[in-house]
Amino acid sequence: MVAIFAVVNFSTAAVTEQKFSLLFANNSFELELFAKEQLAQAVEVIRSQHSANYEIHLDAHTDNVGSVAYNIDLSQQRAQSVFEFLTNAGLEENKIMYQWYGETKPIAKNESEKDKQANRRVELTLKIFHWNSVQELMSDLSNKPFTKELTANVANKVKTQSGFELNIPANAFETEDGKPILAAKVTINIVEALDKESWLRHGLSTISNQGILVSGGMFKIDATIGSQKLRLKDGITMNAAIPAEKLQEGMSLYIMNENSSTNIKGEWVNTQRPVLSKINGKELPFVKIDTNKLNEIIEMKRSKKYTMLAIDTLKLSLIPAFPKLKVAKPRKPKVPLKEEMKPVISNVRFALMTKSQRNKLMEKEYEKRMRVYHFDSMNYERRLVRFYQAIETYQNALRDFELNRKLYERIAYNEKTKFENNKDTYFEFVKLSECIKKINEMKKVVANQHFTSSDQLRQLTASNYNTKRVIHPLTISRFNSQMKLVNDAMKQLGCTFDTIVKMDIYKAMWHLQRFDKDIYNYVADLETDLYNQRSAAGLTDINELRNAYTAQLSSMGWINIDKLSKQTLTAKLQIERTPDSQVYLIFDNSNTVINYFGNEMMLPENENITVLGVNVIDGKPFYDIKKITTSKRPTKLNLEYKEGSLKDVKDAIRRAV
Repeated sequence: MVAIFAVVNFSTAAVTEQKFSLLFANNSFELELFAKEQLAQAVEVIRSQHSANYEIHLDAHTDNVGSVAYNIDLSQQRAQSVFEFLTNAGLEENKIMYQWYGETKPIAKNESEKDKQANRRVELTLKIFHWNSVQELMSDLSNKPFTKELTANVANKVKTQSGFELNIPANAFETEDGKPILAAKVTINIVEALDKESWLRHGLSTISNQGILVSGGMFKIDATIGSQKLRLKDGITMNAAIPAEKLQEGMSLYIMNENSSTNIKGEWVNTQRPVLSKINGKELPFVKIDTNKLNEIIEMKRSKKYTMLAIDTLKLSLIPAFPKLKVAKPRKPKVPLKEEMKPVISNVRFALMTKSQRNKLMEKEYEKRMRVYHFDSMNYERRLVRFYQAIETYQNALRDFELNRKLYERIAYNEKTKFENNKDTYFEFVKLSECIKKINEMKKVVANQHFTSSDQLRQLTASNYNTKRVIHPLTISRFNSQMKLVNDAMKQLGCTFDTIVKMDIYKAMWHLQRFDKDIYNYVADLETDLYNQRSAAGLTDINELRNAYTAQLSSMGWINIDKLSKQTLTAKLQIERTPDSQVYLIFDNSNTVINYFGNEMMLPENENITVLGVNVIDGKPFYDIKKITTSKRPTKLNLEYKEGSLKDVKDAIRRAV
């Protein structure tokens, strides 16, 4: 006999799930009439939903009668029987997944015939999807969390199947309002996203508030008591070991800014905590920065005296202006001629007049214009007198300008000579002042940090100064504007001084790309110490060894093992997308995935990128994949979405990575 019963599991806005359990007779894989009728009802459930978005999972089992190998084959045949019935009923093969386990997963003890009957089964799970958004679709694709229940007042170690380890000290948690958790049972949930496929499934992006990241893996940790969320107590840290396929140096710990609008999941923020590396269970050698040594260097710099230098901008602003003749020579008025007179009336009216009327009218017009001429002649004489007076004033101004020009030339020459004579000690003051600033900035971030690579140490002495940074007592822009006064004055006065001052000050800034020799040599000594430690441990080429990242966690939520990409962003990409769609940029040659949000995006040049677009229209998934190579020329891309199933989207994600 074959019995069947069905149980409705749950239903949400995005998915309706039903579970069926088909029971088989001993040593049989055939479906009898009653079972077929019930399976036909399951098929009708799919058709009644008018949805092509469904999945069926079959898990086949046996009792413990017979050998292990025989039962494996029998469970496969049972799964195949159900699969063939469903496909013959018109369901799509690619939406039916089945597995077989033999006798390895019993639900009863196999001590009685009733127990054995319960174990001879095929469990059928039917999922019917109707998504309202891309977020709901991607939620169904995301990895399920690893869950474990712990006692809060004792130390615990959690290890997932992938090798992720989490060491939790005793009494580590408290409620969000600060109340302690004593002997209560705490549920730990760990979501692992250790590769690009998982990042896509969770909608994660490798973008920080500093730029594009290269990730070594992401994960999410949360703790609850029932529905109540917990947090770590202040000062408590958990130790985590995150497996990685290939070790990358210079990684740091990033946490997610959930309030950011630049990423569906938020934007990553650097905690300034370096991530250590384990090789075959052994931590890499490391060095630490001695802040007392940094203080000694600062005090040594402060004990030196250097020249303060500034240009006298008040004197330089008094450039003599070349005089201009602002009065033009007046024009002499023209004497009107009687024969040219013509009154201002219409031609028709003038033609209808008699000769005497015309002569009388023209005589009157001539007298009027003569009066205007006499008035303009008197004004002309007055304007001509003023013009010659202006000429005399202009000639006097030219003589004064010659005197002021020679005086200003001496002022400008003296200012430039003063700068030339003192610039060396002034630039030394500038360089060491900036060095002290940088050392003080370094002290804020290196305390208690472990440096495991030369790259990490070299980043400390690399320049992070822009040429617009303030230089005491003048900024670069302020200083350049002052020197422009000098150069403009030289040009106006016909001088030929070289404009070397601007170049000198930029040269001084270039020297800041390295620290002063004391700090540079100190960091170089640390690098040598680190190399010697790694050589002694036989760890000079860590990429050839199995590895994992280790980190101390002071918070929960989404966490990322990352480092900033060193590539220059010179390529432009623009993709046409609808507001409801989601577009991902997957870098082929690095662990980088970016969510594209519709604006023109700057990317590294000559980068091979796979573009994956996902959308939901009328509850159905649509997707498209394209390959591009970025270049200096702006790239515009249109995605051509095609309808698919949940399995099609899963396959598209696998192809994209």
